[in-house]
This record gives sequence, C-alpha cells and structure tokens, in this order.
Amino acid sequence: MRKLYGVAFALIVLISVTMSAVALTSKTIYRQNGESVYAEWTEPNGSNTFLSVTKTNLGTDIYLSVCTPDSCKYGYTLTQENVLDIQKKLNSAILNSVDIELLEWVCDESNCWETSTTATIQAEWTGTGDIQKGSYKWMSKYNDYVEKGSSSSSFREAKATGSIVIGSDSRDLGQSKYGGLAIFKSASMQMQK
Repeated sequence: MRKLYGVAFALIVLISVTMSAVALTSKTIYRQNGESVYAEWTEPNGSNTFLSVTKTNLGTDIYLSVCTPDSCKYGYTLTQENVLDIQKKLNSAILNSVDIELLEWVCDESNCWETSTTATIQAEWTGTGDIQKGSYKWMSKYNDYVEKGSSSSSFREAKATGSIVIGSDSRDLGQSKYGGLAIFKSASMQMQK
C-alpha cells in the first residue's frame, strides 16, 4: 500500500510539473542593481551647476547642466567606463574626470540655433546624516498577463566638491548646496499564460 501511495504521489508531481510548463507560455525576468549620486552647486550671481550620475549594468549615465542668469548649457552621456565609485556604506563617492558635450540654444532677432562645447567635470561626495532605506512590492494582472516586481534602495544626504572646465574656463565648484548618494536593487517578472 505504501508503495502504491509513493507511485501515485510521483505521478501527481510529474503531471503538475508538466501542466505548469504547458500552461505558462512565456516568462521574462528583469533585474537591475545600481548606484547613483547627484549634487547642485550655486553661486552668488545666480549661476548653478547640477550633476547627476547613475551606474547600472547597462553603463553609467551622466547628466550635467550649467546655467547662468543669461543662458543654460546641458548635456548627457552614457559611458561603459568605470568612472563612478561609491563606498558600500554610502560614506563617500568619487566621479573620475569625464568629458560631456554641452548643448546651448542661441538666438538673435530672427533665428535660433544650437551650439556645443565640451565640459570636463570631476567630483567627490561625503555622506552626511543617517542612511534612509525604503522598499516596495507591486503586482498587476490583466486576463492571462501577470506582472510583479520589487525594489529596495538606501539613500544618504551628502556634500560634494568638484571642478569643471568648459573651453578655456576652469572653475573650482566649491561645496555643493545639496547632494546625495544612493544604491538600489530592482527586479520584475512578466508572465503570460
């Protein structure tokens, strides 16, 4: 009798595995881990410089804007070089010197056109205050389609120092008005039956 139960249990497991493999037509899983830093520097004349850097398995995204009361230059680049290093406990971070093409719209009385120039920026962050952590999970379902995911992050405020060179103009940015350091993990799964 015990042998019969064992055979029956093995058949049930085999049938359920086969059925679930047949019932699920597609399943896709996405995972991404990353690190991020940002900072804004302001000057007494109203000028400001904003820098945001996010490093993931796809590369490192860098966004930079440099604005004066009269104009704004902005640029974005994606690099595969290892230019950002964040300490695990969000104590500090370093952005090695990197070049970014900055674009600017210039207008006269009849026309507007875009000009470009290259900026070279480097910066260092020092974490301040406590580390804040957050996480969430979500799920959505529509007919035979199911999508669910989770995300977690750790954030710490920071002060940054840096320097920038635009053309022949080289400046020490001094200490930032504000800044931050973050690490994050996310995963999502999409299933179609």
